[in-house]
Amino acid sequence: MTAEGVLELVKVFAGLDDDEEAAAYPFCQLAVAHISDRLYESTNSADVRLVAAAAGEAYYNYMITAVNRLNDGESIKIGDLTIKNDNVTIIKNAKKLRDALFAAAGCLIEDDSFDFEGV
Repeated sequence: MTAEGVLELVKVFAGLDDDEEAAAYPFCQLAVAHISDRLYESTNSADVRLVAAAAGEAYYNYMITAVNRLNDGESIKIGDLTIKNDNVTIIKNAKKLRDALFAAAGCLIEDDSFDFEGV
């Protein structure tokens, strides 16, 4: 799993141009590091599910920063149709994608969440 491989998937998810690709690359590096730190010892880090999970995380984090640069509520009107930019929906969809890709790789990644059952 490399940041470059992750970036290739992020480019597919987001349709990035060259400038956006450069801006997304650090998110790919962080996602690779985050997931690599959580792998079971026997996990093959080249597994495509891990690359996809890292791409989902990088895409989600990139989109959070990208929508902050947009004006919520921008819209365009084409005939009788109005298309409105909805930043909340963009982030929700990115989160759904990230969560689905993490779920697919779940058996390869250690769960570091805390679960308190009782005393």
